[in-house]
Amino acid sequence: MIYDRLTTRGIEGSLAIDIGSVLWGRRPVGLSHIPSSRLDAFLRILGELRLAAFVSRRLQSTIDAATGQFRLSDEGASRDHNMCEVWFSKERLDDETVGNLVKACGESLSYPQCCIDNYSHEMGFSRLYAKYASDSAVRNWRLNRFASIFDDSRLTLDYLPCSLHCSQSAGMAADYASFLEAALGQIELAKRTLRNRMTYGLIDGMLVRFSKFVVEGENFVVDLSNIVRSSMRLGTDLGDAETGLLLFDSNLAEIGLVKRVIIQSERKIWRLLVKII
Repeated sequence: MIYDRLTTRGIEGSLAIDIGSVLWGRRPVGLSHIPSSRLDAFLRILGELRLAAFVSRRLQSTIDAATGQFRLSDEGASRDHNMCEVWFSKERLDDETVGNLVKACGESLSYPQCCIDNYSHEMGFSRLYAKYASDSAVRNWRLNRFASIFDDSRLTLDYLPCSLHCSQSAGMAADYASFLEAALGQIELAKRTLRNRMTYGLIDGMLVRFSKFVVEGENFVVDLSNIVRSSMRLGTDLGDAETGLLLFDSNLAEIGLVKRVIIQSERKIWRLLVKII
């Protein structure tokens, strides 16, 4: 199991999906960004799986204050780097090959063209996530990028789709589902599936996750202790509502008719108008 090989050596478990996509022939090459301190371990894992590797850049990572996500830069990284960019493939990789891959990076990594074009125009996590939250279409739960703000939860490649209902991304995610158990293991896959299918929302602009709730008619009832807050704030217009619930195909039937959120604690009850977004 690729997930165990990675996590027992201190490497992010989600990379099992990226590696598996190449190992099981879904795309010809993959790309990962690895902490410099884990580079040797990662290269050994690729070698054990009979994948060729090429370290193309040394990078410096910082944290995006708005989203908590990593930003990578090669400015000054040759002197003071903490991340490495690694390409991998079943085929041999060299300077010329990787140089050609980099020229059309998104296409080389088999990302949908609509998502490549969108990312080049949107520029930045904050704007993309705000777009994900304000989009009125029903989202696909396998593409739930909100889940990854809270946990290492992704179920597809590590890129930002043009929308969370992108048909090409959804089709790819459904195809990748066929090897996820082999890559992640049954238990880890079940955990990620559960987190991606949870209900997420906005309270006063802050992204939250509702770990447990009940729907009683038009009321969404949740205990305050079951609301998990993130550090992400999104500028979605909720109108007169104070709370927004994010609509996915996994929760459409359950929350689609909700009009109020009732938050309970030992001392107080809040009744809030809600907008389904």
